[in-house]
Amino acid sequence: MKTYGHLTSEERAQIEILHKEGEGPTAIGVRIGRAKSTVSVELRRLGELVPYEGAAAQRQADELAGVARVALKVTPGLRAEIRRLLGLGWSPQQIAGRWKKQGVSAGERVSHETIYGIIAADRQAGGTLWQRLPRGGKKRRRDRCGTRRGHRLVVKPEQEIAVRPERINERSEYGHWEVDLVIGAGQQGVLLVAVERQSRLVRLECLPSKEALVVEGGLRRILDGEVVKSLTYDRGLEWMRHEAVALAFGAVSWFCLPYHSWEKGAVENMNGLIRRYFPKKEPFPYEEVEAQWVKEVEALLNGRPRRILEWRTPLEAAARGLAA
Repeated sequence: MKTYGHLTSEERAQIEILHKEGEGPTAIGVRIGRAKSTVSVELRRLGELVPYEGAAAQRQADELAGVARVALKVTPGLRAEIRRLLGLGWSPQQIAGRWKKQGVSAGERVSHETIYGIIAADRQAGGTLWQRLPRGGKKRRRDRCGTRRGHRLVVKPEQEIAVRPERINERSEYGHWEVDLVIGAGQQGVLLVAVERQSRLVRLECLPSKEALVVEGGLRRILDGEVVKSLTYDRGLEWMRHEAVALAFGAVSWFCLPYHSWEKGAVENMNGLIRRYFPKKEPFPYEEVEAQWVKEVEALLNGRPRRILEWRTPLEAAARGLAA
């Protein structure tokens, strides 16, 4: 039985047929003369299409091979710059997109596919460059809502996100924020997160607890001096002081439907990026988290170019929004 070498297009076609017939990796491996692990890896790595398509998997394998070959030709100076930007938390798409926006000539920059090829080649050689890639956050648990200790967050019909004005939904106006809490492992540590919808500007602060009064004070501090026209929350009891916050900023409160935290997508996406610096499996007790580190993370996030901002940084987008 062959246990080495790349799969051929004919073998991938056979895998497709057998996989559609309900055969597992072991049976498929016996039929095509390959190890079970080879088939299992193929279905997992190149077979995420449903159902598995041999021709599509072959094209993807060819593209990856081509990218790896191109990546070998990148100059040491360019590799060092890529490594530096990855260290700042930039993704390959952000690096390539920013270079293009800055007018870097085609001969002095590479595509995001090539950067991924560099990372793949580095990992195969035992390097750790892949660890600098932004990690996608896992799905969050359902929002904490409903009743607890006899208390309940009351949301008026006119505060439902379904009636939120289109100018906010379409991000055509600056000053509309989404807020959330990121909790450390074992409920140790609370990070307050506020994201401006149009610019993706983020403000962070570590709190000693998620009690409503503590959260209210945190929101007042991190949004002090900002343009705040509205804030969008989930149904957690930590937001019970939202009316006091709205009054302080002359803003309006909006609320997602129960268990629909994805309706505030800007902050949910930001939470995934934040987890790169505050891993989900690690606690960050209030007493041990230095405010300076939190602000450094905030600065890194606000200084990263974003595809949705046409490769501007949140700071640049916020300046445009304020000017408009």
